[in-house]
Amino acid sequence: MSMDDLLRQQCKELKIYQGVKYSEIADYLEIKKNSFYNWLKGQYTFSQERQNRLKEVITCLKEV
Repeated sequence: MSMDDLLRQQCKELKIYQGVKYSEIADYLEIKKNSFYNWLKGQYTFSQERQNRLKEVITCLKEV
């Protein structure tokens, strides 16, 4: 499983178990909502920098 796939799974779990909206995650990443949805569908991969930022966001949201 690639890092992007792992991050996608974690984002989906945040939505299911904590009610975090995908648009909220996109805002934290400072990307367009459509771009985030396209990434979720596997249409492209994030750069290492963006993956690291998303890891930080996921960690923070899990702690809430």
